[in-house]
Amino acid sequence: MAPATFLANESEWLTSNEAAEMLGCSRQHVVELIHTGKLKATKRGTECRIWLPDLMQFIDADDKVRETAFRKLIAQTEEFDGYLTSAKKKTL
Repeated sequence: MAPATFLANESEWLTSNEAAEMLGCSRQHVVELIHTGKLKATKRGTECRIWLPDLMQFIDADDKVRETAFRKLIAQTEEFDGYLTSAKKKTL
């Protein structure tokens, strides 16, 4: 299931549930990201709040890490003749 579309004011503070919806993950995962320092948050009352620009910065950084890992995987795959299986290599 794809993450829901979420519209928010740029200066809006999000709950961990709203951030989880935008990330397509569980609220608990967002809490773990906050506790490990990977995602910035501010305590407001009894709840953690995430500033929307901080969440968008986290998403962009995570996308860059994923893109780098994907490019390395592609390079390794091409180094070993792509996705040809052993059976296909024998027939070539």
